[in-house]
Amino acid sequence: MNATPPTLASTLTNKLWKRVVIFLVLLVITSGFVDSALLHAQNLTAIPTKENNLQGSISIFCLVGVFTLWRTFLFDRSAFTAGVAAGAGWLILTSGDALATPFWAGSMALVIYLIRALPALGKMHVWYIILGALAIVGYREAYGSLIDHPYYLTALGIFAIITARRRVKMFRKLGSRPQTKSTNAPAKKAPVQTAVSQPQPKTTPAPFDDDIAKLQAFQNLPSDINNALEGIIKYARLIQECMVNDPRDVEPGTKFLQRYLPVVREIIEKGQTLSKQLEKHGSESTLHARKVETLNALHQAFRQKHAQLLENDESELNTDMSTAEKMLKTDGFL
Repeated sequence: MNATPPTLASTLTNKLWKRVVIFLVLLVITSGFVDSALLHAQNLTAIPTKENNLQGSISIFCLVGVFTLWRTFLFDRSAFTAGVAAGAGWLILTSGDALATPFWAGSMALVIYLIRALPALGKMHVWYIILGALAIVGYREAYGSLIDHPYYLTALGIFAIITARRRVKMFRKLGSRPQTKSTNAPAKKAPVQTAVSQPQPKTTPAPFDDDIAKLQAFQNLPSDINNALEGIIKYARLIQECMVNDPRDVEPGTKFLQRYLPVVREIIEKGQTLSKQLEKHGSESTLHARKVETLNALHQAFRQKHAQLLENDESELNTDMSTAEKMLKTDGFL
């Protein structure tokens, strides 16, 4: 098996020391940003002093915002893009009040990230929600209220609702599609024939059947890892179905599965081996949490890729319907 090139997220977060260094860098960047942005801050409840500890609250919501943007940049670029747009909108609305920009950008990125993760929310998402709540507390201490700019909040809310509706629409579409028959079903016995039986035509296996079957063969996995793996297998089968039914999906589906199926398998295999060794030293929990987070991110990637393939079919159907409507109008039926 050829080694699969590591992704940016796995390269930057596959070691504890890397995550610690990155967090310290974000902390330094945030501290410098706060010191600079305080000079031009608007609408604060008071001037930060040692007595009121207001700068501590400001540092908390800025750090959480920067950290959230960094995480979504690694694991969900759509949420990151929405956060950047929200931050830019805040700067335009307030004529340059940069101090609160990380809060609004990070908050929007977090909301979109959580919506796009539905319904597979796990323990890691709970921690994100807790961080978001801490940021809100810090922001209210510094600015007094979240609703000073109702039009801005309305715009963010509308965008979040649109995103949620798209997710619901996608899940309904997935639920209405017929599921592929299990490849593990026992084969029917051929009827006994007295004459010489004719050779049966060979059935061509669906692409990547062997790779997906290897993932299905893993046993005795922790429940959270097994849940993420089952989600990956489910969407790998759905991507496989798209490739079988639509020739246009063969190339993008092949590139995606060739890139990510070996990654999933290596994480499970190497994780099992290493976890057994780390259990002896009592340091397995950190690795386990990282495995769960990475597998959940891969689960989201498989789901999003399948949604993209469905969007191609939807676009083609819309084109066909538009053509039919034009024909009907031309012939006077509409």
